[in-house]
This record gives sequence, structure tokens and C-alpha cells, in this order.
Amino acid sequence: MPSTYFMANQMLSVLQNKPALFVGLFLSLPERDGQGGHEVNGAGYARQSVAFGNPDQGQMSNISRIDFPQSTEDWGEVVGMGIWDAQVGGTLLWFDNFTNPLNITVGNFFMLRISDLKVMEGSCPCPAPGA
Repeated sequence: MPSTYFMANQMLSVLQNKPALFVGLFLSLPERDGQGGHEVNGAGYARQSVAFGNPDQGQMSNISRIDFPQSTEDWGEVVGMGIWDAQVGGTLLWFDNFTNPLNITVGNFFMLRISDLKVMEGSCPCPAPGA
């Protein structure tokens, strides 16, 4: 069942108030349990820090531009991104796919403008009655 905006904002505040958050890029997405998937690991790649504005109506977005370093080799087709609680290792907290994957080749940059990264707290599908 869906949560109220109040509850969704409270849940997002937990993420927003973590001491540090980092955005990373995926070549293949993990499972819902955070396992699997393949993060970019090419030369020049590193997760980037991110800060979010205050949650409103169950969503929040980045408050400053996020610039990944210039790729010094092909990173491959980036299909999505994730948010971790550490720059290296750590726990994957949130992830999503891109509508249009992006092939990052040597010399390319990847950047997210202010408000490009939106995190939403939504509803989970309820099981069918009797399931």
C-alpha cells in the first residue's frame, strides 16, 4: 500500500541525513537485495559524493552538480546508477536504470545537473488477495 507523503518524507530524511552518500554507475543492475550487478571500474572512474535537498511530496533531488572524472579508457554502456554509503565498498542503498543507456568511451565525461538525480519513496506492489 502507498505511504503518505509525511511517511515517505520521513524515510527519505534517513537517507538525506547519512554522513556521506556517493553516486556510482552500473554496467548491469543488481538485484533488489543489492547483490549482483556490475559497477563501472574503468580507469578514471570513481563514485562521486552527492547531497540532497529536503524531501518534499515523497521525493528529493541533488542540490549540486555531480561531475565524474574524464574516462581514461572505455567504461562501456552505462545502464543505471546507484547510491552507496561509502566511496569504496559500503552498502548499496538505492539504484535505478536509465531510460536511455549511455556508452562512455575514452575521453568522455558523465555529469548530473542540479535536480537530475531524483530519489522517490513509493509504494510496493501489494500481493493479490489470497496469494
